[in-house]
Amino acid sequence: MSSAISLRVPPSQLSLIDQAADACGKNRTSFMIEASCSEATNILLDQNLFQLDDQRFARFQEALDAPVADNAALRRVLETKAPWE
Repeated sequence: MSSAISLRVPPSQLSLIDQAADACGKNRTSFMIEASCSEATNILLDQNLFQLDDQRFARFQEALDAPVADNAALRRVLETKAPWE
């Protein structure tokens, strides 16, 4: 099932979109859907994916591999039975 999206676009932006769609050999709708989905994917990946250079990655990996400091409060929470158990 498809849904309609209605947008108000200034003529200058509409012209830009149409020129880009033409350059890609696509119609306006296909171009706008593809561009919107691509940007949405990038935004969501930015929330979950981060990139580090080799030096920063090595420091990050060292932090992950380091022994965990004792946390008595966390240990108590994890050892406490849930009310439904």
